[in-house]
Amino acid sequence: MIGALATADLLALILAGMVSVYVRLAFNGQYVPSLYWQLWPILGLFWLAYSVAGLYPAVGVSPVDELRRVFLSTTFTYLVLGAGFFLTGEGETYSRGVFLMAWFFSLCTVLLGRLLVRHCFAKRPWWGYPVLILGAGRTGEW
Repeated sequence: MIGALATADLLALILAGMVSVYVRLAFNGQYVPSLYWQLWPILGLFWLAYSVAGLYPAVGVSPVDELRRVFLSTTFTYLVLGAGFFLTGEGETYSRGVFLMAWFFSLCTVLLGRLLVRHCFAKRPWWGYPVLILGAGRTGEW
């Protein structure tokens, strides 16, 4: 479960970054897109933030709590990255538009990726934790 969610998050973050870079480039961006590929190690910070937020494996977390945790951890990570770029003087190298679009697209794609992973793998025997439901009639219905 953790591997599927972590892979979905990674792919969603990469997609969000690529879309942001090329959308900004299409609107008269004055930079080299390959510059952003140097930032791939930053993806580890997102995994760390999501782990600390309790998003792996996220079993038993309500959709509202998952939305809150994804929003807060993603936003916090982007704030830390923005502060790091500003303090190191790299802020002029990277586009602020790409940064803001990547934040927004990351929120959307991570949530959609997690929804898709759950939809695809929920019926698999390795997904989730086994539980015992006690009750008869309506109490024990699924």
